[in-house]
Amino acid sequence: MDSRKKAGSHPHAGGAGGKHHGKGGKSGGHRKPDFEAKAKLTTTKREESEIKVLEKRIAEESPEPGSMEVSASEFTELPLSRYTLASLSKAKFRTMTQIQRVAIPHALAG
Repeated sequence: MDSRKKAGSHPHAGGAGGKHHGKGGKSGGHRKPDFEAKAKLTTTKREESEIKVLEKRIAEESPEPGSMEVSASEFTELPLSRYTLASLSKAKFRTMTQIQRVAIPHALAG
């Protein structure tokens, strides 16, 4: 029994002593969430702007329903977000297959 008390009373052990590091800690306190909130707000505004541009492009560039006409051959020619384009590029996807060239514009149009 005594060994459990000693282990639990150590400040780095899982016992009651470990609770003293909860709020202040070394994580930066309340400043980190404030910084993250501002970064998220900035990103959100940037993303909202990008979405508006992409929605406009989709409306202007959408193929007629059932159309098999193909104009784009590379992913960069499609109205895709910068995140999607970056991921495709990182994975070394540049040129679309025939089915992708026909299907993706219809999928984007809804």
